[in-house]
Amino acid sequence: MISLFSNFLSKKKTQRKMEKKGLIGSRKLRKQDETLATAADKSKTLGFIILTLVWVTCIGILILPKQRNTFGHLVKDQLAPETVYAAMSFEYEDKEKTKELIEEVKSEVPLIYKINSKSINTSLKRLDNILTEVKKRVESESFQTEYLPEEGSEVTDFVASLPANSVDVLQLLSQHAVNSLRRELKGKLFNGILSKEEISKHTSVQMIQIADTLNRTRSAAEISSLTTKSKATKAISEAVCSSYSLENRNTFFPIIEMLALEVVYGNLLYDENTTLKKRAEKSLLVEPAIVEIKKGQIIISKGDKVQIKD
Repeated sequence: MISLFSNFLSKKKTQRKMEKKGLIGSRKLRKQDETLATAADKSKTLGFIILTLVWVTCIGILILPKQRNTFGHLVKDQLAPETVYAAMSFEYEDKEKTKELIEEVKSEVPLIYKINSKSINTSLKRLDNILTEVKKRVESESFQTEYLPEEGSEVTDFVASLPANSVDVLQLLSQHAVNSLRRELKGKLFNGILSKEEISKHTSVQMIQIADTLNRTRSAAEISSLTTKSKATKAISEAVCSSYSLENRNTFFPIIEMLALEVVYGNLLYDENTTLKKRAEKSLLVEPAIVEIKKGQIIISKGDKVQIKD
């Protein structure tokens, strides 16, 4: 009897220990993963704590900002769906800005023009030929013979087209005046004369640099300051007529100016190869345009159009 009672107490004691550990409930052995659920069933405090933790977690997920990488989803010209911030500090080259800087530096390099070395001799020879043909015409007319131009000859065509009074003035030119005309013509051609066609290609502030017949490069100057054909002929005529009296000057000036117009040419030739070479050399000195981005800096704002650089 005592033995039976002792066994009963021992079983009850063992059963209570197992119940405390959550291993048994209503006489059935519970699995280990049901222990927390059983504890929550029996403890209102524990159940409340668990519910509170679940609630806080859900709220946190809803209100905390999303950390997503949107770079891979952005395409050119789309509107950014959200503001993108830099995750770290970094630097990059703005290639478009670098290209702009290179083009700006290139545009600052003057255009190189070379003097056509053959132009001086060509103009002087044409002048001599015209004066020679004027003498031939005067001689022909003195014998009452008509002066006939040679076929295909521009010089004889020009002399044949001259009015009689112009021929009379030209035959009165002294050797001193002829020498002065040759000297002034040679000087203006040596300095360089720019044609109207070349001037029309550029703005008045375009910088020009001239390389003379000895390949010496002069200081750069605005294209508007260079000598043109009209400026050269006027300057030549004024220089030649400066030794004449005022009365004779008025007589000789228009004739000499007409003659100068016939022998003066634009003799500055654009040297594209040298210009491009100098511009390429200058562009190598341009430093890349580096953009510095700080961590947290806005890269693109929501609603902005996405550009290639973004």
